[in-house]
Order: sequence, then structure tokens, then C-alpha cells
Amino acid sequence: CWGPMELGLASHVQVIGQPSYDAIEGGQGELYSSAIVMPADGGPFVASPADGSASIPLDLIRGKRFAFNNPDSMSGLLGLTRDLEAMGESLDIFASQIESGGHRSSIVAIAEGSADVAAIDCESWALAKRFEPAAREVKVVGWT
Repeated sequence: CWGPMELGLASHVQVIGQPSYDAIEGGQGELYSSAIVMPADGGPFVASPADGSASIPLDLIRGKRFAFNNPDSMSGLLGLTRDLEAMGESLDIFASQIESGGHRSSIVAIAEGSADVAAIDCESWALAKRFEPAAREVKVVGWT
């Protein structure tokens, strides 16, 4: 996650590698997007844009409860924040924000009804679809 790097960690460490996300929906080389997920009945499924551009359903997420993994997460918070700002919006679009502690916890929160929307990095989402039963209760409605 590049969030900690941008928030000060970069002055203390050196990056020596970066994975390729080519084999994962939402990934292109070393770049990745986050899946914007909501309850399975929340709106139409949206495939990852081929050009990697953001596809954020403002009408679906406005007024919802947003779960994010942690404040320095690029995939769970910072990337979505930047994309919303580019669209003239902010995190104020959400009725509330809750820190879940992890992408998996955000998915579970949506499945259990304590949150309505989250941004999950594409690799974590791919793994959740394979191994997290709660992922069957949510679907992708957009991408950062």
C-alpha cells in the first residue's frame, strides 16, 4: 500500500520491488484500482474500466455509511478521497465513516449491515471472492 509511503514512510525506507497486478481485475502492471463494494442488492455490477479510469457511482454512495480499513490506506481511503475530489466531492458524501481495521473487516461490515460501502484493493477483493464467505453478500458497483 502506497499510502504510508506518501504519508512519510518513504523517507525511512527504500522500495526494492513492486508486484504486477496484470492478472487481477482492476490491475494494470504495477498500478491497481480499488473495487467499490456495496450490499449485493445495492446497484448494478460494474466491471473494471479497461483504461484504469475511476468509475464512482455518486448517486449510489451518497448518504451511505462508509467503512475504510485505516487512515493511511491508499486503496481503502486515500485513493477514493482523491477520486472524489477530482469529481468535486469529498468524503462528506457519506453519512458516516467507520474505521474497520482491514479490507476483510470492511467486507464483513457490509455483509452484516453495519456499513454500506467500502473501497477494497483489487488483489484483496480477488482473494476475498475466493476465501471470505461474506464476499458473496456484496458486489462491485464502481472502481477507483
